[in-house]
Amino acid sequence: MPPPAPVNHRELRARYRASVTNMLTQLRTFSQWTFKVDDLAALGVDVCEFDPYDLRDCTPIFEPLSEQELDDYDLDEDLVLNEEILEKLNLQDWAPSTSNEISRREEEMEAMRAGGRIFEYLEARYSCWSMIYQPKTPLSMVRNWTDVAIPHPEYTWPRSLGINSWPRDHGLLSRPRTRDHVGWRCEMVGEWKDRPRRGDPTTRPHVRLIIVHGTIGSSNGILLGELGALAQVIYNRLCQPSFDHESFFPVLLISLFGPRHGRILQGVYRRNGKLDLRVSRVYSFVKVKEAPLDLFLRYLASTPRRDDC
Repeated sequence: MPPPAPVNHRELRARYRASVTNMLTQLRTFSQWTFKVDDLAALGVDVCEFDPYDLRDCTPIFEPLSEQELDDYDLDEDLVLNEEILEKLNLQDWAPSTSNEISRREEEMEAMRAGGRIFEYLEARYSCWSMIYQPKTPLSMVRNWTDVAIPHPEYTWPRSLGINSWPRDHGLLSRPRTRDHVGWRCEMVGEWKDRPRRGDPTTRPHVRLIIVHGTIGSSNGILLGELGALAQVIYNRLCQPSFDHESFFPVLLISLFGPRHGRILQGVYRRNGKLDLRVSRVYSFVKVKEAPLDLFLRYLASTPRRDDC
């Protein structure tokens, strides 16, 4: 069998830039907040459902921490420093508003608060669950994910990065409140850094996001905040000088929305110029004992892979 043809990164980058720029331009004009399959096809998105528990059907772009590995972790009381962290770890069942008349904006605010509560729990556990036999070694230290601050110096200069690069404009990465809607916000952005024994760490192109929406989500469509944030991250990666010789920009998106639900998405542009979007089913976090909290934590602590060969 002949060796695979070398990757023409310049050609692929130009194709992806045209596709994602067109997508972002159209997304900014959409009035609806949910996209159906036909809408996605028109935007150059190939969408399919994936089972985050079963990785045999397709090669994972982000491989979750295994259940066996997660069993090696437990709450490290030395890392629980104050009442605020204890409060975040004390997750309660969710109950809808008892008000008979609730406005759409109040409903969206409630959805945003509920999603934010799940994020706080996952973040606290990610930071305070340590290896049982190695205290003060939480998941956040063991995994090579490094938070990307917004704003971040790398996105500030040169000006040629454009008006949509961090920090001048978050674009569709986050949408602040307006008179009519509460929008969505990006709670966490991270990039993976390989840490060799010697030398500087190597940053992989993969990005991990957690987005909280003020929208009631469903399994019948993709939210504007999900697609917009994912596309914005890929666009920003294409604008980073440090990735001029790269054309593989996968994104893991943990999406939390109303009433208290969430799902996992993985997206990457393929050589045909289309966005390959893999979407899990919608999971409920209403009842804590029935919620897939371990699953979402395992993806938060995932390992990035390459499948662009």
